[in-house]
Amino acid sequence: MKVTGFIDQYQGDKEIQVISYDILDAEKKIYEPKEITTAQASDYDTFGGQFVKVTGTVTRVELTMDGLGVAEYWVKDDSGVEAAVFIDGYILSGTNGTNTLASTVKVGDTVSGCGVLYLHPEGTSDISVPVLRVRDCDEIILVQDANEDNSGESTEGGSSSGGDTSGSGFASN
Repeated sequence: MKVTGFIDQYQGDKEIQVISYDILDAEKKIYEPKEITTAQASDYDTFGGQFVKVTGTVTRVELTMDGLGVAEYWVKDDSGVEAAVFIDGYILSGTNGTNTLASTVKVGDTVSGCGVLYLHPEGTSDISVPVLRVRDCDEIILVQDANEDNSGESTEGGSSSGGDTSGSGFASN
C-alpha cells in the first residue's frame, strides 16, 4: 500500500492523515503481534504504534455500562508491572458483533490480548498513558480460568470460555 498524507497528532499519538492511497499488491499479508511483557507495554517510546500482545493475570476490570462487556482491563505478568488493555465502545467481536467479554475476563484469570500500543487519557485525567488499543474482541483470549487447575479441571465449579485464537493476526493489503 502506498499512502500519501501528512503527520498529525491525536491524544499524544502520531497518526497519518490520509489524502490518498494506492493498493500496490492485492494479496493480503497477515502480521502477527509482537509478544511483549506487561512492563514493556508501558514503554511507549520503544513500542508505541506497534501491534503487540501481552499475557498476564487480570488485576482489574472496568465493565461497559450494560455490564456485559469489558471497556478496559489490566493484566500483570512476571515482570510485576500492570498493563492496560482498552476496548473502545464501538469495538466488538468480528464473529458475533457483540462485546460479551465480562463472561471471559475476570480478576484472577490469565488472559492474552493484542492491539496497537497507543497513548490514552485515563478517566478524567488529561494525561495520556500507554494502553493496548484492541481492534476486535475476538483477539482477547482466556488462557487460564482462575477457577481451574492446570489440568483444565474446575476447582470451584467454574468453566473455561476460551476465545477464538484464529483472529490474532493483523490483515493488511
